[in-house]
Amino acid sequence: MNFQEVKNISDIPKNKYLIYALSIDGKYIVLGRGKYNRAKVIFDNIDQISYNHIKSLKIRLYHLFGSHSNFKREIVITESIEHAKDLEKEKHKLFGGNSLEIDSNIIDKLFKDLKNDSRIKLFLEIAVTSRYSGLNDLRRWYKEQIISEAHWQKISNMLQLPTE
Repeated sequence: MNFQEVKNISDIPKNKYLIYALSIDGKYIVLGRGKYNRAKVIFDNIDQISYNHIKSLKIRLYHLFGSHSNFKREIVITESIEHAKDLEKEKHKLFGGNSLEIDSNIIDKLFKDLKNDSRIKLFLEIAVTSRYSGLNDLRRWYKEQIISEAHWQKISNMLQLPTE
């Protein structure tokens, strides 16, 4: 089955299992499976965030610090969850997209103005390597007062997060 490009979040069906993908300049940075709530991450941008998705921070960093403007969003509607699992595995072999790795140029831009021993850099390094959701981790650490108000303001500004 081939991908079909989607131009709007409303093009993603809500009650179907599917494979979803986001590529930039032909390189897949996200390729996953699930229903609408997981797939909508491919439409994340500066104004929209899927906080609970493992790739949401990665996508945000590409929007903020990447020199890319050619984002392509694609889906494949599948017959069942089992079919989605098999097809996802096949697509990963062909296209990749299963890595949390972020282009080193983007990481360099993120950390450009931070001192090596700064707490902000430490929080961001941990968030970038999170196996859950780096954006959710940062928010939770702030709410639990692990991140101070002053540090949170700097992180929020760097990542252009909405005020809550």
